[in-house]
Amino acid sequence: MSHEINSSDTFGETRTNGKRAWHRLGVEIPEGLSAVDGFRRIGLDWSTSLAPLTATMPDGTVIQVPGRAAQVRDDTKGVLGVVAADYPSVENMELAEFGDSLRSEGLVLETAGSLRDGKNVFALLKLPEPIIAGKDDEVQLFTLLSNGHGGTGSFAIYPTSVRVVCANTLRWSEKDAAKGLSFIHFGKTTLEQRLQTARTALGLMTVETEKFRAQVDAMVRTNLTQTAAKDLFLAIYEKTFGRIPNDVDSKTAKKLTDRRQLILEAWEANFQNERQSLAGIEGTSWAAFNAVTEWHDHERGNTERSDEQRMNSNLFGVSHTDKRKALATVLAGVK
Repeated sequence: MSHEINSSDTFGETRTNGKRAWHRLGVEIPEGLSAVDGFRRIGLDWSTSLAPLTATMPDGTVIQVPGRAAQVRDDTKGVLGVVAADYPSVENMELAEFGDSLRSEGLVLETAGSLRDGKNVFALLKLPEPIIAGKDDEVQLFTLLSNGHGGTGSFAIYPTSVRVVCANTLRWSEKDAAKGLSFIHFGKTTLEQRLQTARTALGLMTVETEKFRAQVDAMVRTNLTQTAAKDLFLAIYEKTFGRIPNDVDSKTAKKLTDRRQLILEAWEANFQNERQSLAGIEGTSWAAFNAVTEWHDHERGNTERSDEQRMNSNLFGVSHTDKRKALATVLAGVK
């Protein structure tokens, strides 16, 4: 298994036109299934418990660690992390129930899964209206629900998208409120309070979606010469990976220069491919941006890198952060 997807993890996704819609992983979730039923179908309906944390002294005496507990998966008995003794766990099915509270707004389950032996659990809910860039470039919008067990992260909501033509993923929001809304333990809230929280979250997602829609339109309207595209790619590279230092030895300088050249050439090649040549977007800042995000989604890293690793990196890890840097760099040059 990969570094992030392990034997006790699970993944499910819907199918679109007979094809798996996300990264061709896991088991099929029928379209239109509720999040609760989807979690049950793919085996994400396991719960957790808090177990007293103990320590064994050199003389064999066992003592209890005050104020601390181990959060344990009830199905595998695997330890998810060490937390406070009164840690307010958010269970997987609570996350699913929260997702289903958005069904009345037209959101439907697209993908669900776990990473790192269940330390991270997530669900993607598809919004009904995509963004159309140019004439034929469709960007499907999602709300990402995620929860970290074992103290790895709180329950949160993020806006994200998939560029359908090449399955590029992007979490685009720059607003603190929409980068992740964290909530208290659901067990302490009423159903109406949960629904109100869901409505608030959806309202913020709507605001961020409209902002992103305007940004996409601006990028589509901005045409680039070949020289301007090269300059933009260099600016994105330096924003992402930094400039090559002047005080390194010649061997290191050559290694860094060669690496930079390989990446820039990959971005420039992507800028010219058929996916960036769709009607209305060819030669634009939007095409340049997607040339970079396509590299992150499908080319970054060695050839052994799995779809699971790429998905984790693009939703939660380094590639997610670096694509946000690329977006900010591109937007700085559009009107």
